[in-house]
Amino acid sequence: MPRLLHCGFAFALLLAVSGAAWGQAETIDQLARSNSSMGELEQALRDNPAGQFSCAGIAVIDLGAAYDNVLFYFEQRTRKLISACGGVCRRPTGSQASACANLCPPPEWKQADCDAQRQRHMLSRPAR
Repeated sequence: MPRLLHCGFAFALLLAVSGAAWGQAETIDQLARSNSSMGELEQALRDNPAGQFSCAGIAVIDLGAAYDNVLFYFEQRTRKLISACGGVCRRPTGSQASACANLCPPPEWKQADCDAQRQRHMLSRPAR
């Protein structure tokens, strides 16, 4: 079972609409297909099958974490889910603090300084 972390509004929303399917999904693709409410994730994967950005073997799909939606980290090769992080990780409380610190982003992502690389990548993209 992947080490999933559910944070913020996205957690409450996904838990409410998808129930057990959320916890049973082991890959990003299974999660996208698990419930019709995952249409935004499914579309993001169609647009970017390998993720919107990858680093240290970890890919990311960001559905608006800056606005309290969700950001998914998954293993690029196996597509196994690592964590689902949301805006709550900007100001976590209680048990969220430890989970956010440990999995949002994952340790491998932190060690490779992937946030800085992702930021440079995003800034280098042409404006839409």
